[in-house]
Amino acid sequence: MIIEVLLLISSNFLLPDSEMGCVENEEFRVHFFNNIDNVESYTLGVANSRGQKISSVEFLESLDSLSVYTDVDIGVVMNYSIEYPNMNIFLSEKRKWLAWYFEHNCENLSWTFRARE
Repeated sequence: MIIEVLLLISSNFLLPDSEMGCVENEEFRVHFFNNIDNVESYTLGVANSRGQKISSVEFLESLDSLSVYTDVDIGVVMNYSIEYPNMNIFLSEKRKWLAWYFEHNCENLSWTFRARE
């Protein structure tokens, strides 16, 4: 009995996500991580992975888009300079976003763009 349980558990780690019932929406994944990339690039003052320099408006739009799905402390960046006060706060936020994503990525999520009002 114990061996059967161990085999069942270990086989779940060997199966691809699609065979385990994971349906990850590729479009959602791309949008979600592009927005994280934009926030990180702006915070670091460098171009994003697509070679684009991110403006403060794009930075805030990316945070707003992420906030549709996960917890974003927008109040932290709404200061005189529109940025994270320090890197530790940004990294803490990023960890929350990634944890949320990997907790929900198999739910076949759809990306919803919410325009700033």
